[in-house]
Amino acid sequence: MKLFCEDCGELDYILLDGYTIGDRVLEGVMFVFILKKGNVVLADKCVFYDNKFTTWKQDSYLRTLNDKYWLKQIKSVSSPDPEIDLFQCPICNDSDIITIKEK
Repeated sequence: MKLFCEDCGELDYILLDGYTIGDRVLEGVMFVFILKKGNVVLADKCVFYDNKFTTWKQDSYLRTLNDKYWLKQIKSVSSPDPEIDLFQCPICNDSDIITIKEK
């Protein structure tokens, strides 16, 4: 299975805007999700913020937040059935055209 954008083609990852989950608390923070064994899961370097990939603990702003609470909320959109329309393409930033397809 592969993540796919109708406009951009195959994707290695998709993004979830933190605003979707945390309103202004997570506004501007993009969470990185990958496809692993057919499931959409949060990537190890799960945060794309200030134009770089990082982890929650490495980011000075995110470290001030309750990581257990927010990560649980963020992971809930991908498990067990991903709400795929919440995710966006990292290339074109569109959210209506992400699908999961067989290879």
